Amino acid sequence: MAGIDFSVKYTDDKYVTKTDLPRALGTTLIEPFWVRIEDYRKANAKRLSLRSFTQVPFSLTLTTTIASKLSLFTDKLASFTNAYSTLTESPRVKEKLAQSAKFKILKALSKIEGVDAYDLSLKAMLNGTYMENNPEHQILLGYRNALADLEKEYQSPITEDLLFEIYETILCTTELTSLYRESDPKNVYSAIQVARDDRWAPAREIQEHMDRLFSFLTNDTSDAFTKATMAFYFLVYVRPFDAHNEAIASLMAKYVLAQGGYGEAAALLPLEEVLQPKDIKFDTLFLETQRQADLTYIALYLVEKMSPEIDLLKNELAQIQASIFKEEAPRVEKDDVGPVMEAPKEVAPEVVVPSFKEVPVAPKEAPIPVEPKPEPAPTSVVQESAIPRLDALPSGGSAITLPAPKMSDKEIREYARYIVETNPNIRKPQAAFFAAHSTIGRYYTIQDYKKATRCAYETARTSMDNLAAHGFYKKLQIKNKFVYTPIKQGE
Repeated sequence: MAGIDFSVKYTDDKYVTKTDLPRALGTTLIEPFWVRIEDYRKANAKRLSLRSFTQVPFSLTLTTTIASKLSLFTDKLASFTNAYSTLTESPRVKEKLAQSAKFKILKALSKIEGVDAYDLSLKAMLNGTYMENNPEHQILLGYRNALADLEKEYQSPITEDLLFEIYETILCTTELTSLYRESDPKNVYSAIQVARDDRWAPAREIQEHMDRLFSFLTNDTSDAFTKATMAFYFLVYVRPFDAHNEAIASLMAKYVLAQGGYGEAAALLPLEEVLQPKDIKFDTLFLETQRQADLTYIALYLVEKMSPEIDLLKNELAQIQASIFKEEAPRVEKDDVGPVMEAPKEVAPEVVVPSFKEVPVAPKEAPIPVEPKPEPAPTSVVQESAIPRLDALPSGGSAITLPAPKMSDKEIREYARYIVETNPNIRKPQAAFFAAHSTIGRYYTIQDYKKATRCAYETARTSMDNLAAHGFYKKLQIKNKFVYTPIKQGE
């Protein structure tokens, strides 16, 4: 071991904790080594203007190597932000990337919160087609709304008022009368008083700690990533709320990054991945940060966890761009191709073979006009007397020409499956038809259903009436024909 500078090795190469050092050195006699490591770190530490529970100032070790690691990460973050900011003229690409990133975020949050949520439910939340009545999902719906607020209004001053708004949003309420918790968890008081080795601050100290955090975020001269790391750590450290502290810690860190130059792209960063339950490494680093007031542990862990996730986001962006470019690329029509001279070919006499579906019928004489008979009463719960009558379709509406679906075939299948799983009154063909024919402002007919599902007219009629009866379509009557227009599904 002669000639090895362990203070550099276990700081720059790997930022070890005192607990990890015996295993790294292969000996329990670590005190002399740990003293030199601490001296080296203190010599390269930047003191921050925020203090721990025990009034020790937090610090960030910035050796040349560590500063370079942090700089490379923030450059990667800036690169993704710049790429995302150029998507204003490519709304489809932007929407698809945002939906994919938020799906991963909600999935990570569901694990943090201990909420069971299927992938289809999460996608429905993001697509605006969620129709379940599950109280446990409220936190996920609230977090989705908070992310949307962050994207639109990330310049809101980072104050206690913003924190209050975030908390109300994720709770899906506007009736909060207080912000911070007013009591301590069981036995936390004695644990904090004896060793200060717990993630909870006593309720009586919360306001003081939070005031200091806001002062740090406003006045400290550190870069945006350092401030965001502090906000992320400190809110989990103090745990000022009765619940959802990790969710709010992630959102606050994103607000800091957004205002620090990373803009709306900050909403898509996977900070929630860092706070996964039973992450032993994070728990160990969190405890060391608490004991030593050394924020370097958390900062480097954020880099380690988020760096590959940002690479995945950039790769996914490139894939989405390529996919949409391929979809939107102009197709070469026959008329666009110049004539090609070919040798004349002998053409065989055309033989007309009747289709199995089309039976030739001899021409008939013109029928005698007959009074139109009213359409049979539907068997569903939709009452004929309650069906609105229109003289004509509104301008732009069409019962025959169907628009191209915004969702891919895979997304349509997943949406149909979700409808069936959340509404047992809807059959698979009905769900599949609605998933592919749910553009708001369009009008569909029984014939459309019959053509799409290749079923009998009576089956098509009862199917459309069933969808209308269960709130998927609104049934209208135009002269002697019924049309069905989609109803926007609930959140």
